[in-house]
Amino acid sequence: MSRINHRQTKSMNSGTRDDVSRYPEREQTREAVSKTQEAVKLLKRARKLMTEENPAQLAIGHLDTTIQEAERHATTLGNWYWRTYGDQEAK
Repeated sequence: MSRINHRQTKSMNSGTRDDVSRYPEREQTREAVSKTQEAVKLLKRARKLMTEENPAQLAIGHLDTTIQEAERHATTLGNWYWRTYGDQEAK
């Protein structure tokens, strides 16, 4: 899972409607972070199901690589969001 802590996630979800209308890119980025984190969860679930079905499947290695890449993207996007909007949302 990405390394976004609870404080960062809470901050990402705490924007007011006024903030969203004034800063649509902030909402789009917030949604992208959320969707990326959800994609990682779904990939991990797919891996678990594949492993339960047949632990020797060759595709598991490729799925592991995809999960690692998705986690890196989620972490990078979450960190960028926090650096860009974190201080502004605390105000």
